[in-house]
Amino acid sequence: MNPRIRIKDIAEKAGVSLGTVDRVLHNRGHVAAEVRAKVLRVVEELGYEPNIMASRLAASGRPTRISALIPNPDADPFWRQPCQGILRAAKAVEHYSVEVQIHPFDLFDPHSFSREARKLLDRHPDGVVVPALFLLEATRFLDNCHREHLPYALLIPKSRGKTNLLCVTSARTPTTVACSPANCSISGSRPAIRC
Repeated sequence: MNPRIRIKDIAEKAGVSLGTVDRVLHNRGHVAAEVRAKVLRVVEELGYEPNIMASRLAASGRPTRISALIPNPDADPFWRQPCQGILRAAKAVEHYSVEVQIHPFDLFDPHSFSREARKLLDRHPDGVVVPALFLLEATRFLDNCHREHLPYALLIPKSRGKTNLLCVTSARTPTTVACSPANCSISGSRPAIRC
């Protein structure tokens, strides 16, 4: 099985349109028996398997919007790598109709964090990435996320010896998961961080 096989690849190899491949794969509309057989042979030959995540995202009819609230990497080089990682991840999933918007804030100004957090929430994203900075402001923001049933990934910068960046996710429920590689646990309806 090759997970990179696309409907476009099947269409090219079978010498048919994308629409024809789509009709064959989803068993809708009329397709001549010999064309259907040809497409199915190519599907088998290429080892195509549908990407369930892509199908679900496409079926929603609108892009999935992820917003990242990140310290401006120009002010502190530590945040360049996480920012670049988010941009790489965004590029990797853009063909699934996932949009990622970065909301940079001033690392030394809690009001900047709050302003960008409000802008972020006004966009009504489907998920959020946020650093564990500015305890009071971050707590308010995460309370809003819980109230809105908005899933988030919490970035936790940890500096004990070598600096690590940890990611702790929280789904639509108040439960959270432990993270690694460092010794860290998260629990409660509002994350209580122990490192």
